[in-house]
Amino acid sequence: MQGWHVIVPGLCGPFPKDSAISEQEASPLSALLSASQSIPAANNFYEQIAILFDLPQPLPAAALTLAAERGDIAGKHCMQLAPVHLHADMDHAILYDEFALELSPQEKQQLLTELNAHFSQDDIAIISDACGRWFIVSDEPFSVETTALHAVIGRNINFHLPTGENAIYWKRFLNEAQMLMHQSPVNAVREQNGQLAANSLWLWGQGALPHRASKGDTAFYTNDDLLKGIAQYVSCDSHDLPTATTALPQQVVICDTCLLSAASYGDVERWQDGLQAMMQQWLGGLPQMARRRRAEVTIYPCHGGAYRLPPGGWRNAVTSLFARRVSALDYIQHDA
Repeated sequence: MQGWHVIVPGLCGPFPKDSAISEQEASPLSALLSASQSIPAANNFYEQIAILFDLPQPLPAAALTLAAERGDIAGKHCMQLAPVHLHADMDHAILYDEFALELSPQEKQQLLTELNAHFSQDDIAIISDACGRWFIVSDEPFSVETTALHAVIGRNINFHLPTGENAIYWKRFLNEAQMLMHQSPVNAVREQNGQLAANSLWLWGQGALPHRASKGDTAFYTNDDLLKGIAQYVSCDSHDLPTATTALPQQVVICDTCLLSAASYGDVERWQDGLQAMMQQWLGGLPQMARRRRAEVTIYPCHGGAYRLPPGGWRNAVTSLFARRVSALDYIQHDA
């Protein structure tokens, strides 16, 4: 893996078609990308990660995330679960994740205890990691196909329910979980307080750890636990996100997922605030760092394309912007 690979899902959306994004709000994108060459790339975060690191698809995200903490799940099959809110209407159900729910650790623990008490009769145990994420670990494959949580936030889940050989079993599991969570005292209190109920679960990221392939000459800089897990699994050093003074080596992966939730919800204001913070903290200084190191840089917004600059090819952002007169809005993607 040569050069600097910069993964920023949500950097360019996608946003709903009616999202009101101004040229000024998107202007950091022109300063960052106007000197680049557009190339084809994966259209979602997990697929892009799998391609970059030669990992199987669908990406076994649950196993890779859990392995970073536990390290003892070789040969095990893992799947991640999350408490969510489903807003049901006549013919669809819209999903809201934990960002909208703002569940307390105590609420999550009570829901987890209730779910485990119920599903113990099926020999299913839901475990929690140190960050409060939920997993199921099994000796056998789940034989189901799922959709990543971030891909269904704010969307109709009817098009993304489990499919595959054991889909009927896992749909029944979800239905039972919904009935149990609907009756939970946790949700009774939340509804009394005008809060969204955690009335369902979402399953995704199933699979086992892939064949271990060392990439020890690549340094990871990330705020994402999945990438930290991958770094550990491929024997690479993992660091916090860089700053303007960080001395980056020649082979680097930088992954910042802080824009993903805002883009998933179509929250333009939160996306703009996150983009500005990211530009100030590390992304805005990337052109100068790359020029000094003569590093080839590829930026992956995980929307079906990427932006590549050859070694030393990142011109002064202001000069580039005026020379090419690229509209910042040209970089924003919208839902089909």
